[in-house]
Amino acid sequence: MLFQTILEVSGGGGGGDGDGGDEANMAIVDLYLEKVPVDLDMLEIVDALKDQVRTPYQVICLQECERMNILLNVIRSELTDLKMGLNGELNQTAAMEMLLGCLLINRIPEVWTDKYAYESLKGTDAWFIDLQERYDQYFAWTEMWQMPKSIKIALLFNPMSFLTAIVQATAREKNLPLDNMCI
Repeated sequence: MLFQTILEVSGGGGGGDGDGGDEANMAIVDLYLEKVPVDLDMLEIVDALKDQVRTPYQVICLQECERMNILLNVIRSELTDLKMGLNGELNQTAAMEMLLGCLLINRIPEVWTDKYAYESLKGTDAWFIDLQERYDQYFAWTEMWQMPKSIKIALLFNPMSFLTAIVQATAREKNLPLDNMCI
């Protein structure tokens, strides 16, 4: 907390005079833009399931993929706007300055975490590694379209929905009333 406050007060770790600061800022934005994975192809995913009755696990996977794509689009859009602002192609807004400030002090921008992302106390670099792990898990899940042998529940946007899917699938499989099921 102390070091985070020092970073906030000092204005981050970058900067410098003249164009050097802009080049450093542009390099940071480019670095994070490169780290954003491509969208999961929802048309292909839904098409693979069109002739099937969807299992609770497939429904959860679809919901998670949709949320991931929304998050990826928001991140990509805001970083692209920031890059254009730094290049002078757009007027810089307070939101762009806030985003750049967060990136400079290795903090996840609140605009991502408030509406679109998952709660995390990680720094931006570690958060992007976590984002890639989430993406890889969803991608692997959509490749085989069956419940994986193991799943990292912490990598889900809504872990409780997955637990509910387990209860639903078990109730269907064992032909038991859903109201009597619990974890």
